[in-house]
Amino acid sequence: MTIHKQLIGLSLLVLVGCQSISETPVDQSTSTDTFDPFVSVQDYTGEGYTLDGGKETQPIADENLKKIEETVKRFFVEEYKTEVIVHNVVGALNAATVFVESVGEPHFYTYAVVPIDVEHLKVQSEEVYSQNDTVENAIRTGIYGMAYDKEFTELNDFIQEVAPELGVAGITEEALANVKGNGYSTSFMYTSMGDFALEGLNEKYLENPSFKASEWISFLEENKVNSEGVLITIQLFMEDETAKPNEDALESIVTYIEQSDDLPVGLYSVYINDNKINKRTANGNDEHQIKRAHPYDIRKE
Repeated sequence: MTIHKQLIGLSLLVLVGCQSISETPVDQSTSTDTFDPFVSVQDYTGEGYTLDGGKETQPIADENLKKIEETVKRFFVEEYKTEVIVHNVVGALNAATVFVESVGEPHFYTYAVVPIDVEHLKVQSEEVYSQNDTVENAIRTGIYGMAYDKEFTELNDFIQEVAPELGVAGITEEALANVKGNGYSTSFMYTSMGDFALEGLNEKYLENPSFKASEWISFLEENKVNSEGVLITIQLFMEDETAKPNEDALESIVTYIEQSDDLPVGLYSVYINDNKINKRTANGNDEHQIKRAHPYDIRKE
């Protein structure tokens, strides 16, 4: 498997909102054939998001929210020297998936997993864990966003400024916090950063969790970042509920990225969906999507 495919796999793991927390697919069946899981992106806050096995574990999680929250906060401090805010707890197969946001900088969204013994209705807080490099990836992206805050802010501000005239929108702040867990991210974009992008970054953070932005800039400049290891994904939706993805909007964003000389190193992709987002998976409809992405992503060195 190529390095790029490995990183895309990590990115997709985050993108789908940790649906792979269990090994079976999310059950999309309902008691009625007319059920439509898609809602307008402007109305979506994360309500309706589901994971396999959640029907059995959600009630147990709800009864133990305080314990779960305290467990996860302690876990992040002890394992990652990072304070977090707990935004949402979603039942999963024999577990609860806990979506969090870091306090201060580096800033990122991610999640942890608290196992649940369904038979004995017990939260196994002593076995809390993080999954598949997810938190480590989030920390790396948070550091990257911290070091290149000006550049990322300019990109985000550009999208926000042109969004009305292009007829596009991002996800809501509530959805971003409650169900995405996409590392360093905004309503318009998210990032993934493989450990091969800059070896030793997580170890450096654990040694120096209070590093200022200027210190991270120096570290990144001294150690060349591998652009293959950094994915910056812009994910937009049409603002109008009946509009199809707009090629002109896609081209406008792509052209800005291609012509900009100030963007952080990485591979940039742009996706534009129709207005709908699946409330169960927090994803757009792939069948109603246009994109500029791998193998045609935009490389910035």
